[in-house]
Amino acid sequence: MSDIDIAVSLLQSKEISIIFIKNKKVLYKSTDHGIRPFIDAITNCGSVLNGSAVADRIVGKASALLCIYTGVIHLYGSIISSDAMIILDQYKIPYIYGNVVKKITNRSGTDLCPFEKAVQSINNPENAYRVINGIINGSNPINI
Repeated sequence: MSDIDIAVSLLQSKEISIIFIKNKKVLYKSTDHGIRPFIDAITNCGSVLNGSAVADRIVGKASALLCIYTGVIHLYGSIISSDAMIILDQYKIPYIYGNVVKKITNRSGTDLCPFEKAVQSINNPENAYRVINGIINGSNPINI
């Protein structure tokens, strides 16, 4: 079983929202929602994530850029946005998915996800990480 197969299997069989697998071992997993668990994975694991496979419930452009930033080599998204697919294709990151949506919305479904808004005009993974991390940690606040 490949790392991505393990990640997908665990994501679908447990109440996990995101999981990173490398060399058939779990590097990081979370049941929390939103993009914060991805930032927590980067904070807790750092460069160890390079070369890993990730399975995530919702993958938008912000998550796709974080995948590039961390060196993820394979991605599964239960739900993936067309913007995420464009970024992943551009960086030649293989991905599989359940459903495609045009955009990732906020939790109430009334507007674009605030993190998607924050990276709307960003295509550089390092810049995206700085912006997203700044929002999560309060140094670059936005209304969520």
